[in-house]
Order: sequence, then C-alpha cells, then structure tokens
Amino acid sequence: MRRIRNSASWKIIIASLGILLVFGILSSTATYFMIKNSNLSSMSKQLHDTAAILAEEVNLDQVRSVVAQPNDKNPDVLQATKKMDEIMGHSTIIDNLYLASYKNGQFFNVSMSSSLRKLGVPYNQNLNEVGLSPDLLALMKAAFEQKKIQATDIYGDQYGQFKTGIAPVLDEQNNVIAVYVVDYNVAQVTQKAWKEASTILYMMLPFTIICGLLIYFIIRRMMAPIHSLSEKAHMIAAGNLNIEITEVQGNDEIGELGKSFSAMLTNLRGIIHNVTDVSSRISHLSARLSSEIKNTVQENQQVSAAIQEIASSTEIQVGSVMASSQATQELSEGIQHVAITSGSISEVSNTMALEAEEGNSTTKKVVEQMRSISLSVDKSVSDVRSLGEHSQEISKIVEMITGISSQTNLLALNAAIEAARAGEHGKGFAVVADEVRKLAEQSTQSAQQIANLVQEIQGRTSHSISSMDHVVKEVNVGMEVVQKAGQAFEYILEAVQGINTQIQEVSATSEEMAASSQQVTASMESMTGISQEFAGNTSSVSSSSVRQLASMQEIARETESLDTVVDELKETIERFTL
Repeated sequence: MRRIRNSASWKIIIASLGILLVFGILSSTATYFMIKNSNLSSMSKQLHDTAAILAEEVNLDQVRSVVAQPNDKNPDVLQATKKMDEIMGHSTIIDNLYLASYKNGQFFNVSMSSSLRKLGVPYNQNLNEVGLSPDLLALMKAAFEQKKIQATDIYGDQYGQFKTGIAPVLDEQNNVIAVYVVDYNVAQVTQKAWKEASTILYMMLPFTIICGLLIYFIIRRMMAPIHSLSEKAHMIAAGNLNIEITEVQGNDEIGELGKSFSAMLTNLRGIIHNVTDVSSRISHLSARLSSEIKNTVQENQQVSAAIQEIASSTEIQVGSVMASSQATQELSEGIQHVAITSGSISEVSNTMALEAEEGNSTTKKVVEQMRSISLSVDKSVSDVRSLGEHSQEISKIVEMITGISSQTNLLALNAAIEAARAGEHGKGFAVVADEVRKLAEQSTQSAQQIANLVQEIQGRTSHSISSMDHVVKEVNVGMEVVQKAGQAFEYILEAVQGINTQIQEVSATSEEMAASSQQVTASMESMTGISQEFAGNTSSVSSSSVRQLASMQEIARETESLDTVVDELKETIERFTL
C-alpha cells in the first residue's frame, strides 16, 4: 500500500482529483456570487417598483389622517397597516414596511406593518432617537427634499443585513406629506443564492468522481509499461538476463523505449553467449597449446643434450676412427629424431596458427556486437532524457501557474486593504477578496503538488539513466577484455609463425647433418675433415637449439598470460545470468 501511495501514477491521480475538486468549488463559489449579485440587482429593481407603487396608489386623505392622528384608535392607521401586510404577503424578502412623517427636522413612524408592531414598536416614535443608520436618515431627508425615490446600499444592524427604499407621497400641489419606507432582508437573498450554488456543487460531485475514475484507469494504463521496464532494468543491472520483455504497444516515447529496451536485452544476450563460447574455445586452445609447448620444450632439451654429446664425440673422433664411427651412428639417430620432432612441432604450429586466426576473427565479431549493444543503450538513454526534457517543460508551466497564483494572492491582499479602507461599504468586497486569496493559495498548493510529482518523475528518469550507464560500463569492460584476447591471439599467431621459420631452419640443418653422416659412413678415410666440418655444424645446431628453446619458453609465458585473460573474461561473464 505504501508503494502505491509513493508511485508517480498515484500522485498524478491525486493531483488531478484535487484540481477537479478545486475547480468544482471555485465554480460553485463563482456561481454563488453571480446568483447573489443577480438577486441583489433584481431586489433593487423590485425595491424601486414597490416604492413607486406605494407612492402612486396611496389614498392621500388616508395618509393625511394617519399623519395627523398616528395611533391604533385611528381606523385609517389600521387600514394602512392592513394594506402594508397585504404587500408583504406577496413578497418573501420584504422584512419591514412603515410610513414616516417629517416634522421640525425629525422623522416619526406614523404607521407600520404588523411585523414591527409584534416587535413592540410604538406609533409616532421619533426615528432619529432609536439608532437608525445616519445614511438611512439622510436618504429619507433627501426623499422629502428632492421628491424622488431613494434607495440605500446594503447595511447591517442588530437585526441583520438590509437594503431600504424610500418613496415620497406627494399631494395635489406636489408637496411631500410623508414617505413610505420598505426594508428588504438581504440575508434571504444570500441564503437563496447559497442554496442554488450548493445544488450545482452536488451536481459536480458525481462528475468529479467519474473523471477521477477515468483519470485513474488512463494513468494506470500509461504507467504500467514504465513500471515493468523499471523492474526489468533493476534485474539486468543485477546481472540477470534470464527475463522476458513484454512488448509495449504504441508509437510514442514509451513504445520506442520498450522496443529499444527489448533490442538491447536481445543483443546483450547474444554478446554474452558469444563471449562465453569464445572464452571456452580460447581456454581449450590454451590448454592444448600449453601441453604441446611443454612437450616441445622437453624434446628441445633432449635435442640440445644430444647435440652436446655429438660435439664431445666429434672431438674424440679426431683421435679415434672407431669412436668416430660409433659417434656418427649415434648422430644419425639423433638427427632422425630431430627431424621427426620438427615435423610434429610444425604440425602443431600450423594447428595453433589456424586456431589463433579463428579466435582473432571471433573476437572481432564480439567487438562489433559490443558496439551494437552500446548504440542501443545510447538510444535508450536518449529516449529517457527526452522524457526528462518534457518533465522540465512541465516544471516551467507549473512555475508559471505558481507565479500567477502569487500575483493573484497579492491582488487579493491589495483588494482586502482597499475594502478595509472603505469600511462598511467594502465588507462585501472584502469577502470576495478573501475568497480570491484562498483560491490563489489552493492553486499554489496544487501547483506545488504537480511540481513535486514532476521532480519525482525526473528522479526516476535519472535513476534509469544511471542503470543504463552501468550497463554501458559493463559492456565497455567486456569490449576491453575481448580486445585483450584478440591482441593475445595476434601475438600467438606471430610467435607460431616465428617457430615455423625456426623449425624449417632446424629441418634444413638436420638434412645437412644426415648427408654428412652418410659421407662419414661411406668414407672413413676423410673422417678427420668431415669431423671438423661436422663440429662446426654441431655448434650451429646447438645455437639454433638454444634459440628455439628460448622461443618455446617465451610462448609458454604468453600462454600463461592468455590463461589469465581467459579467467578475467570468465569472471566478467559470470556476473550475468542467462
């Protein structure tokens, strides 16, 4: 469960759902304010219409009677109250309705609706002394003086928030004898707007859930190949090549990455198989070569000892013909043995040359395959880096969104300051500024979540590149080892060719010695001269034998070096499991 919460797909889903939820809340909030403003605008129009109707349809005699005798004993007062109650019954947002007169700079409520009577408001109460808003009193005075309908802005008192309209009642001479005052309850408008906005929010919730499910399945389907490739890359980095890559569908970057990854694994398996086969053949050839060289060294030692004996016999032959004859016979046998040994060495040398050429050709093929897998790995690294560049572009967009949110937050703060300066008139705007500031903060948080997610994707991309770089290093090590093996084969080939030349010289010398021994056997009379000539030839053969022995010892040392290279190659190959 913890792994799921830390996965990139899960974080993308959470961020997307958060954005959808914020969008729904913002939409509902915006709808709330739009409906509220629309209702307030309608309320203002209705306020003017109601005030105008009251002023136009009023009975002037009744109004004069109410102004002259404002008490519940006056039937006109009761009739006016009844009329006001009827008007309030047709509107759910009219809270209070009363008729006010103006005497000596003071306002008095001469008639009122039943709602005010229930609150215990008396008739003919001095409105200037009951704590009415100074702005309301000023507009009532303006209605008397200007003889026009007046309306207040939204204001609040101990009873709630209201918007009031004042309609002057004009007599036949166009003089104002009283004013109708209508109080509209703004709280009911706000409640209605909030109810409608809540309905929209409830409608958005199923849409958000459906979108969240779609995003979940889409993101999960897109991220599944990347999760699979990441696990396979860890296994390859650990040396396990006995895995199968599921084919990734699609022609996008993820599809190309999957194809390149599969090709890389196939080429790497082929290289490891070839290197394993070559190392086995080299090891077998090295063992055969080492055995043949040891035998050749032993035979050369025997030849050298025989030649030294021949040299000693040659000195003795000068004084004794019989001893020379016997020594000549022994020399003939030794020469024949040398000829046979030289032929065997020549065959082994030819075999070694062919095997060395084949091993050199195989190592070249392995190097080419190593280069092919290196190119495949480089392409995979390029694809992953391309994903990293797209992630950086997303980071830039998130930074832009964060900057816009910060600027919006600053504008909301400035608006709140201006609203605070406006006092009562700016309270409504202060609420809007506070909502905008919260919106900016939520947008900044969402942008930060996306930035964290992109940063994690970039981290996973860097980790994939590191794993592929590790594979490249291992391939390069394999190439170096194979190249060393190729150089060793070339050196063996050169050494074997040199041995062939020396063996040919020994063979030629052996033929000359055979001819000389036949001449000694045929004619004992010229034994002294032949013995001297044979002594010189024996010295030459001894030198050649010493040189040949040194060459064979050098070949033996190179063979041991080849064994070391083969062991290193085997250790490198054993890191991988096929």
